[in-house]
Amino acid sequence: MGLREAALMGATGGRDAAVFVGASVADRTGAAVSILKVARRMSYTGVNSNADCADVHSMLLAHTTRARIIALRLAACAVLLAVFAASGGIGAGEAASSGTVVSASVPSATRLVTAGCRSGVVGRTDIGIVLPGSTVVTTDDCTVTFGSSNDTSRIRMYQLDGGGDAMFRLPSGVVDGSVGGGAGFTSQTVGGMDTNWNVVRYAPDVDRYYVAGLIQNHFGVARYLPNGTLDTGWSTNGWEALTMIGGTSDYANDLVIQPDGRIVVTGRQIDTVGVQGDNVGVAVFTAAGVADTSWGGGDGWISIDLGGTTEMARSIAIQQDGKFVLAGDGGPTEGFVVRLNADGSLDTTFGNGDGTPNDGIANLASTGFTKVTDVAVDEAGLVYATGRYNTGDWSNAVWRLLPNGTPDPAFSGNGRAEAIYGTNNYPLSITLLDDGRVVTTGYGTNAGEQVGVAARFTSAGLPDPTFGGGAGVVAVDVPTITGQYLAGAYVLPGGAMYVVGGTSAGVAGASTVFRLTAAGALDPDFDGDGARILDVHITARDGIESIAFGRDGRIVAVGTSDLTTDQGNFVALTGTPVADYGAGATFAGAGQQLFGACLNTAISVTTTGWTEGACVSTDSAEWQGIPDNAAVGSVATAASGQNNASIGMRFGMRALTSQPPGTYIAPIAFEVVAPG
Repeated sequence: MGLREAALMGATGGRDAAVFVGASVADRTGAAVSILKVARRMSYTGVNSNADCADVHSMLLAHTTRARIIALRLAACAVLLAVFAASGGIGAGEAASSGTVVSASVPSATRLVTAGCRSGVVGRTDIGIVLPGSTVVTTDDCTVTFGSSNDTSRIRMYQLDGGGDAMFRLPSGVVDGSVGGGAGFTSQTVGGMDTNWNVVRYAPDVDRYYVAGLIQNHFGVARYLPNGTLDTGWSTNGWEALTMIGGTSDYANDLVIQPDGRIVVTGRQIDTVGVQGDNVGVAVFTAAGVADTSWGGGDGWISIDLGGTTEMARSIAIQQDGKFVLAGDGGPTEGFVVRLNADGSLDTTFGNGDGTPNDGIANLASTGFTKVTDVAVDEAGLVYATGRYNTGDWSNAVWRLLPNGTPDPAFSGNGRAEAIYGTNNYPLSITLLDDGRVVTTGYGTNAGEQVGVAARFTSAGLPDPTFGGGAGVVAVDVPTITGQYLAGAYVLPGGAMYVVGGTSAGVAGASTVFRLTAAGALDPDFDGDGARILDVHITARDGIESIAFGRDGRIVAVGTSDLTTDQGNFVALTGTPVADYGAGATFAGAGQQLFGACLNTAISVTTTGWTEGACVSTDSAEWQGIPDNAAVGSVATAASGQNNASIGMRFGMRALTSQPPGTYIAPIAFEVVAPG
């Protein structure tokens, strides 16, 4: 799905936006430029001698505001329609009639403007270089404007990951010692049955990780605690296997978490009762982990036959209006995008770009053969899908569809962009950047060798000339591993990214995590050479299929070890949190590291929990930590009808004399709700 690794995003009401505050802690040593071919290193424990960064990383990862609307409490638009006459055949002596449509647009009553608090602005959200043992405070206000035209309103500010400490250093390759007895991973079956995990999503409101895949030929879903063990208080001992009628080899490929906590899972459903072959399966689980009997005709699932014989959905995304967008292949013309209403019915306002009537289905094949693997939806309602496209050889393709399902001619001229590395390209994931660029990961073949491939496209659908030395494509190769692939990515502010994968060939392989710079080179700040390789089972084929960011900068990835009875793997790398300001922690305190915020200006508001003051002085009474979540994140309120209120925040960081060098970020959410 879109922003696969954007699992930091929690479900909230009102309008909200995300901002990343960052800082760089400098060292005095340098590092050589890394290349994309890495030597294999095995890791069986949480000990890593290459854990600390060694180069000067002084530039904050640039990032534009990630604005999103999850649920508006007031209607964003209303259209009034009036048809004055119905057209009919005109005969002798009959009068002609015609129709018209009268319309009106009602804008949202709430307002949230974060242009004055964009991520990566030096002196505002980029604290800059913080030398070990020093304190640096921003010199310009991060200004957020908010309000409501017809009610009171409230502005909230809180941690995007739902708790812990607000700021952290990005993971440098150190495994999380709290997982697997220090190994950094767990590997297990569910109920002694074959277990394959294909996707992970983080739920910040409960600090849990949801996974989905296969449990002994059934749609499988489970919930993990942060320590890598199943959450036995959820569903049945932490997992649920859904049996669909006639299903003999069902499995799930993707999931999304709805704002109300329900889990929506999609994949393949084989119907041996109706003799319809492989169908698209969709299932909904309650927040408690059982099939939602209010959905899908009373059993919590639906099976969709698109007219093909080997259909499956490989990905799902949720729109701001609650509709679901699915992508997959096996339809009558192979690759497809389907849009469903919230109740699971086909959305007949979508899908007229393939020459058929609006039926909720957009078939992506035209002159070529397609396999579609992932889908994402942006805030404008544009639909992006990725997969392989064949007009003689397989290319790495990205499609962009307008909200009605027709190809977007502003994207590469025909709605389809392509990039090629060698031959036999197969992208597996898609991620949208805030500036309109698109990242895909997968694999390609060159000189008979399959290697992991990442590609980046511009917002116009062209290979990004700033990535991969101008080609827009890079290959990541671990020479001692065969059949490599990159299955998922989490893109950081500014374009650097974590990518995960493994091997699809041979009897032995490894789970891989890489960090690439914004230009597409392996980042030596990550484990010394940009690569972290873990053999979960030395004699078995391992692989990572999905990545999520959790609390305090930790990375969690899931996949499968191919054993006699397959085992689902949970792998975790840890970030380095910086203590929140408060509870005795002050900028002047010796031997402390911390991050805090200060309300410097407040216009047309009544502050709630914060005090306006001169933030140029550290340790003044106005400084405090960023609240954990929206429930405790209120900053100020505005009177009814006031839609031009604003707050101006300053941020500061203190570094230890022994502070590990590297880039530190603080993902922060702003949210306006009305009434306030």
